[in-house]
Amino acid sequence: MRDFLFLLIALLALALLLRLDFVYYIVYVVGGIWLLARWATPRSLAALRVRRQFVDHAFLGERVSVSLELSNPSWFPIPWLRLTETMPLELAASEQLNRVYTLRPRENVVIDYELHCTRRGYYPVGPLRLVVGDLFGFSDADGRDDAAQFLTVYPRIIPLVRLGLPSRLPHGTLSASRRIFEDPARLRGVREYQPGDNLRRIHWKASAHADTLLVKQLSPAISLESMVLLNLNTQDYHRQRIYSASEWAIVVA
Repeated sequence: MRDFLFLLIALLALALLLRLDFVYYIVYVVGGIWLLARWATPRSLAALRVRRQFVDHAFLGERVSVSLELSNPSWFPIPWLRLTETMPLELAASEQLNRVYTLRPRENVVIDYELHCTRRGYYPVGPLRLVVGDLFGFSDADGRDDAAQFLTVYPRIIPLVRLGLPSRLPHGTLSASRRIFEDPARLRGVREYQPGDNLRRIHWKASAHADTLLVKQLSPAISLESMVLLNLNTQDYHRQRIYSASEWAIVVA
């Protein structure tokens, strides 16, 4: 920048000393282009609009399509625009997004690329680094970092059949002496009252109709609330298999 200003001053001094009109013309034209570039380049960058669109969640092994739209709403062209998209290695994009574009006034450019979800986690997509400059390199390139967006990668889903669990059997393999829970909304029938039966189990309407005390018989509950506890204490895993074993535990849970 200082060298360029020194060159303009030297040309202007030469034109004054030698009274050369064409040197004046060169100084005016080059100086005007330089001033225009210095004025227009930062304003074009400030007006540049960026929009990134993608689904913010995916499962392990899936691919996510990302659409990056650049819009130049100003009346000044952007002759040189370099953009670099920052992304973690776990998303393993099909190609590193580091390109150079030229945007005409009022022009929109759409860039499509893919992310490959290779590991479970919560990852930032971005920020996007934008660097602009004029065609002749008169003005210093200016840059701007756009905010990052986030992608959630869920663990792999495995069908229960592949886990070898006997939960799909209609009956258990061991007999139980009593039912654990009964569903009060599922009446199975009635029986005669026996000493020790809970008075709240008496079916009063049926008892009045039969002229004897009858007790409700309920069906067992269809479903039972369960709690799955996952141990992620690293001390309980083999040192060489901490990551793989814990990831499989998360998938199974």
